[in-house]
Amino acid sequence: EAAGFRAGDIVLTIDGLEARRNNRAILDRLAQKIGQSVKAEIMRDGQKQTLEWKVAADEQTAYKVIELPSPNAEQVKTRERWLKRS
Repeated sequence: EAAGFRAGDIVLTIDGLEARRNNRAILDRLAQKIGQSVKAEIMRDGQKQTLEWKVAADEQTAYKVIELPSPNAEQVKTRERWLKRS
């Protein structure tokens, strides 16, 4: 129930943008509003409701493992350890 949302809620708008048609625009808007409040209009149990919540940052780090043509022993060990954690 983060930000007041519940399972089964249907999101209609986020910060005035229609949810089912503006995914990219919504993501862009939320990125601009980190630390600020936004409103979402939802449908819950057949009733329209408005929720307000504060946008938080969601920083994610991505890694890519590539195969080297001729890895040395240390590189092979590092790769093996990394794959065991995944």
